[in-house]
Amino acid sequence: MDISEKSLIIECSKNLEFLRSSIDLSDGVIKLCEKEGFNFSLEKLNQLMYFNSLITIAKLDIAISSKFLKKSSEKWEIIHFIKNSYLTIYESLEKLKTHKKLLHELTSVKDANKEFYKNLDIETKEFMKKYEFDTKINLIRNKTVGHIDKDFKLYYDELNKLKKSETIDMIDAFIKLNLKYLELCSDLINPN
Repeated sequence: MDISEKSLIIECSKNLEFLRSSIDLSDGVIKLCEKEGFNFSLEKLNQLMYFNSLITIAKLDIAISSKFLKKSSEKWEIIHFIKNSYLTIYESLEKLKTHKKLLHELTSVKDANKEFYKNLDIETKEFMKKYEFDTKINLIRNKTVGHIDKDFKLYYDELNKLKKSETIDMIDAFIKLNLKYLELCSDLINPN
């Protein structure tokens, strides 16, 4: 990976602080506009900032998991960070589905954004296919970390199939995908 986990963590921390204060400000402006009867696209901007927050949180969580996964040498310590990585990726991609309509609507205004989003959506689907989102990632999330399955053999056997190097590759691919979503958000928020 080109970017160190430490720099990702610092960048995400700053972005989360900025987004938190910006969302408070945006919420206040929206309430004032509603009270005064104004109808601006501030609500869409606010939704985009919430989406940006989601992407930033995912990047922060995955960077921390990656950092400690790479440093880990004990079997169950490695498994712990792999499980967290699978959970972060699963939840992030699931939440992304709820924002597709918003992203489609906001990117349809400008051809460059429309094309970028179209390609990013294809890349997201390819990521999900390559890393078996609907089967493997879903199973790990549902049986080992999001919920702990009552079938201990299933829990234990599934976790022991996971490979550190394969997970690191998946994390790196997810971070690259995540960075593209942040780039899209930045372009939509700052169109110039």
